[in-house]
Amino acid sequence: ILHRIPVVNTVYKTTQDIIRTLFVSDKNSFKQVVMVPFPRADIFVIGLVARDSPKICSQAIGEDLVSVLVPTTPNPTTGFLMMFNRSDIIPIDM
Repeated sequence: ILHRIPVVNTVYKTTQDIIRTLFVSDKNSFKQVVMVPFPRADIFVIGLVARDSPKICSQAIGEDLVSVLVPTTPNPTTGFLMMFNRSDIIPIDM
């Protein structure tokens, strides 16, 4: 019923997405440390694999994408969430 009410529909869907993101845990998130090319192809940074990217993003470019959190300095609790081709990710044991 809430999805059919015009204004409530948007607020309800957004709230659902936020709650799902905050409280639904994915046990595989942020378990794998990787090196990814950023900000150019010949420079690498360390990142954490968040999860596979949304299917719509992978389908849009026809590549298998992975979401990677690249922490910023000096505060590593913030960072950039970026999508990389799976073939561009270099797993490291760290």
